[in-house]
Amino acid sequence: MDLSAIAAAAEVSEERVYDFFVEKHALAMPDSIVATDIAAAIKDARGKNIFNDGQDSLKNEFSITRDEVLNNMEEDRICDDIKYFCQSLITFATP
Repeated sequence: MDLSAIAAAAEVSEERVYDFFVEKHALAMPDSIVATDIAAAIKDARGKNIFNDGQDSLKNEFSITRDEVLNNMEEDRICDDIKYFCQSLITFATP
């Protein structure tokens, strides 16, 4: 997850977002969000649940939506795996 985009959407510091992941989900986010060689705990984290579900969700903690975070993301902070996956979906959906 892009801490910068979350922080911008929530209008809080990146440090506060980092602390949220550590304290609420026991996840220490890596320095590089575009790296593919990250800890298994980060790969296995249930992003949808962390974002939307319950008292310890980003939605509840910061009153933000996925769209607000997406609107604050920069292309160079999206990992190549996600870009490839999205392009594959576009290709698949194009008649």
